[in-house]
Amino acid sequence: MKTTLFRSFVIGVCLMICGSAQALPVPITGSIDATSGGGMTATGAWGEIAPEAKLSWAVTALTTKPGFWMYEYTFQVPEKELSHFILETSSTFTVANLSSVTGGWELGTWGTEGNSNPGMPEELYGLKFPGSNLLDGFLVVTDRAPMWGSFYAKDGRDGTDDVFAYNASFGEHSSASISGPAPYGLILVPDTKSTSIPEPGSALLLGIGFLAMAGMRKRRIS
Repeated sequence: MKTTLFRSFVIGVCLMICGSAQALPVPITGSIDATSGGGMTATGAWGEIAPEAKLSWAVTALTTKPGFWMYEYTFQVPEKELSHFILETSSTFTVANLSSVTGGWELGTWGTEGNSNPGMPEELYGLKFPGSNLLDGFLVVTDRAPMWGSFYAKDGRDGTDDVFAYNASFGEHSSASISGPAPYGLILVPDTKSTSIPEPGSALLLGIGFLAMAGMRKRRIS
């Protein structure tokens, strides 16, 4: 009888805490910029005039749509308004993985052909968004969990120079925790697989639940 009551209590507490954690998702935020050591390479006015170009992100696991993540990006420059912004996704990413996305987007492989993306270190597969301001925002809702990846952005020419920017570790990836410190020169982008991983807080609670069940089993054996 005591074992049954104890088991019910532990399960009830775990469900209550897990429910609270899911009800208050915490965005994973970060940014890189074109200042010295800021993690971004930028040319022309974007890297020479303060405040230099800056990219910020906030990634949230959606409780209203379980299994989906919302990616919010803000790209800000001091001069030379943004022409377009390319966000890396994995090569297996398709339109079917999108639930919602800001208008005017395209999905494909982007390179430097025709000088459309001058200075891009290598081809990038992902979502391309048009821009038109000194401050542009982009939103993507997808079933792909976050990983560390790349971006590229450009505008027209500043005199004889092309104006563009990309992350300092362009083309690289990292297995670092998405909730920990950002690896130098990388940003959060949609991952290669549909998400089935819990949020950091939920993962801890899940572990506590498993320990509690193991303890109950030991009590029964005793």
